Amino acid sequence: MAATPKPQMEAAMWPVYNRIATFITRQHGPSVARYPALYVPLAIRDFKPLFAAYFTLTQGAVQPGLESIRAQVEWFCRSLESLTDPIHEDPRRSDVEKALDRRACFEEMLWAVGDRIIEGKRSRGARQPTPTEAITVASLELLWRVAIGACDWELRLWRGRNRRKHYLASHPTHSPMQCLALLFVLVAGGLPSGLALDKPVITPPFSEAAQELDLENELPVVSWRHEPWEPNWLPEACVTEANHTGFRAADFEAVEVWYTDCAASWTVCRHKRADESWLYVLDTLGRIPVGMRQYISNAVIVPRPAHSAVRPPKRLPYAYARPALGVLTFMPSYFTPGVILHETGHLLDVLCPALTTTIPNTDATAAFSHSALWQTALAASPALPTRYAATSLAESFADAVRWAVSAVAHGPRGGLADYSPGWAGCAPLVHVVRALLEGV
Repeated sequence: MAATPKPQMEAAMWPVYNRIATFITRQHGPSVARYPALYVPLAIRDFKPLFAAYFTLTQGAVQPGLESIRAQVEWFCRSLESLTDPIHEDPRRSDVEKALDRRACFEEMLWAVGDRIIEGKRSRGARQPTPTEAITVASLELLWRVAIGACDWELRLWRGRNRRKHYLASHPTHSPMQCLALLFVLVAGGLPSGLALDKPVITPPFSEAAQELDLENELPVVSWRHEPWEPNWLPEACVTEANHTGFRAADFEAVEVWYTDCAASWTVCRHKRADESWLYVLDTLGRIPVGMRQYISNAVIVPRPAHSAVRPPKRLPYAYARPALGVLTFMPSYFTPGVILHETGHLLDVLCPALTTTIPNTDATAAFSHSALWQTALAASPALPTRYAATSLAESFADAVRWAVSAVAHGPRGGLADYSPGWAGCAPLVHVVRALLEGV
């Protein structure tokens, strides 16, 4: 069947576009009235490549899938409106307080979206998602991003600076965005990977301890200056991660740090009981090459779990990235150059324009780890750098980033053979990433 012509596609999707426009206007009335060209056109612009991909994948056979997408968008909008309408109508709260409360509702909504996606995955079992299912998931995630992004624009415009903040005395705690990574993985899962990560690990395995010691000595220290944030103010990411890891946000401090290799600043948040000192944290972050460091918007340093609620039964990783937000979080003994390089690799995978890959026949993009180039490198590689690299395409790329940087930093002293004589088993991955990093 021939692909649906663009005018027909636009006509078919207009009810969805119109519902999104109504939703954004209702959620952000004051700012939409002041900046009408900012919100609604951008929201529709973001959705067009997604639906173009849908029409391409289905070759124009859009029914009843289109109705399913419309129903999901309608469910999302109605559910959020039921949460936020009382906030709009509260005359006692300022516009900024309302925006903060709406943003908390948006984050709560992500739990409901995640539940729907998990239920859908459970019901289909081992079957791969259909184009309708994959695009529906992508639609829900994108709608969530549009909603929360518009709210962030409100906060930026009202506060007059391009950085989100929470005022601890007035802002309630709320559930974190734990499902965001799941959403991305599920959306990407709808794209053909064409490759199973069932390869062996190089023998002998890399010595990560030796690598960490060498990175401390081989990555140059960059001079820096810093300024503490005002009392009772914290980055939004810090509050989110404090809630996620079970700590009080009031026990964190934030600083703005400027490194001499870049005019822009970085925001770092540290719990007062964290093992790592401010000096170590800022020095170590400065060792990350600036081309990679530029994608870190916030780094959050937390202490050891203080009670059983955040011990392993909760399955919190010891270091993790939120690529869509540019946030990295580290628990004790994991704020090291090697781990930071790995987590920054996740940010590059999703955020770096030079690496993200265009989905065929669309304007939409996917992470580099899901690209044909990376899958070709995996196919050519007899082994993987670590056992953890076998858990997903994203982890295989992030681990390769870590060892590619060492291949450069330690090259004059013996290269990766110093960490494993069998490193050639993953050489295709390291070489591809090393070449890519030269352009970052």
